Amino acid sequence: MTDSMKVLIVGAGPAGLSLAMHLKHLGVTPTIIDKAKQHDQNSGGVFLQGQSLISLGYSMSERLSKQGNAITAGTIRSKSKELFSFDLTDLPGQFFAPMTISQFKIEQELIAELSRLGVEIQWGHELRELTQNEQGCEVSIKAKDVETSKFDYVVGADGFDSFVREAAGFGIVEPSNPGEWIVANINLRSSGLESSKVQMSIHEGRLTALFPLDPQGNFRIIRNSLSGDHTKPEYWADALAEFGVFELPEVHWSNRYTVFEKYSPQLRTGRVFLVGDAAHAHTPIGGQGMNLGLLESANLAWKLSMVAQGADDDLLDIYSEERSKVAISSFAKSNIVFRLIVTKSGLLQKLRDIFISSSKALSPVRDYLGASLRGEDEVYPAGGINREFFDSVQVSDYRELPEDQDIDNFFKGMKAGSQFSVYNEKLNSLVDDNAFTALLFDGREKTDDGRARVLAAYEFLNSQPLMKAYVLSEEDEPYKHLDNFILDPNMHLHNQLHASMESVYIIRPDMHIGFRSAPIDIPAIEAWWDDLLSGETE
Repeated sequence: MTDSMKVLIVGAGPAGLSLAMHLKHLGVTPTIIDKAKQHDQNSGGVFLQGQSLISLGYSMSERLSKQGNAITAGTIRSKSKELFSFDLTDLPGQFFAPMTISQFKIEQELIAELSRLGVEIQWGHELRELTQNEQGCEVSIKAKDVETSKFDYVVGADGFDSFVREAAGFGIVEPSNPGEWIVANINLRSSGLESSKVQMSIHEGRLTALFPLDPQGNFRIIRNSLSGDHTKPEYWADALAEFGVFELPEVHWSNRYTVFEKYSPQLRTGRVFLVGDAAHAHTPIGGQGMNLGLLESANLAWKLSMVAQGADDDLLDIYSEERSKVAISSFAKSNIVFRLIVTKSGLLQKLRDIFISSSKALSPVRDYLGASLRGEDEVYPAGGINREFFDSVQVSDYRELPEDQDIDNFFKGMKAGSQFSVYNEKLNSLVDDNAFTALLFDGREKTDDGRARVLAAYEFLNSQPLMKAYVLSEEDEPYKHLDNFILDPNMHLHNQLHASMESVYIIRPDMHIGFRSAPIDIPAIEAWWDDLLSGETE
């Protein structure tokens, strides 16, 4: 791997820190600066989607999951009446559930990991100037003195008031009026509220959300602003009464702030990129900002690392193409939902409550909600760098398989562009952000030609940079001599990915499916990889 690429990350929040970690894992040592003098203990969000957690890599996910509070249920109320409830325990779920965990703890773990990797965060360093040309970026950074440096690329992870966004000339869309919010951390020692349940109340244009932080009665409470002293326990009495809680809370921390919802339609201009709150600002209810930022960082990191390995710079355009669509879509959905929830129209309130109440019995609604909470609803377009190939002639050899094991079932599996969401600890442990991961399944019906294709694909893929291939089979021969061989005696791992026939999945470092084929199509794999390196998207 090469470490010659110079990348400056401006901002040491979740997006900037995770980007730095991913880059270092992938062989690029970044420079990361933040104008703050030290790590802020009162930093932001608390809700982490399962897929965002997985994007941080398996070992980091394990560490954070032990510190977080798993969310498995939730309710929506109106005038103290329950309109909607959901239970994630009876829905298909991923290995890591959505959770509440303070942004501070996430940042702590990322800072510790960067320290272990030898990446120092330069606190108290402020970006003052940024210019760019075809050769790179020139920046002026103030610490004790102002110093000028050159970088190949600059990433703005510097939050809502991003200097990078303004200096690089990114466009911004501001579709809505600002909204005032009160956010507080409180303790309710004897409330009896469940520590695994998120609760929301909508009443006369006011929205209140209660997020449990742990089993000890600590909660994050959010409401669109009302007058009064939010530092006092009495301020929260009416809000808590909507959840059937009549004790006054201990208020550990609270803040009133204004959210100007906005987003940048493009996340790249020249050699400058945006991630996280620098690219988009949301209402705090859905926790979109932190989750989007983590997924953006995972997406950008592997593309930058491949350019460092010699891939064409055009590959970086795909970062903006993939992630801006997701961010704009998320923004539009949250904006519509929020406006409907806080409407002051009596008629719209009645229609809203009827719709929400009637939806709780509909399984498609529940499934969609579950996927959204877990963060599994992001799908990149198939084609371009996300491809799949099926050979109808060879596939016909598998007609004797049971109906639920044939090619039609494979089609129902995780398609190119979709997120790798598999509910198996073994498979999740194989996939991390250190490389592309290729899973080669030799299937139920084995032939000499099929085994030869598996071995040939294994050798080709493991010879490529940023790639690790595994063979999975229910038999030892002829694979037991391989370094990366997984015995699957009961086809359990095959079935998890609908891979009962000979097939391959290649998972990108950002946990999306980059390529799949059944049977294994080696020329197609080679062509896809060559096009990826050249930045070809067609």
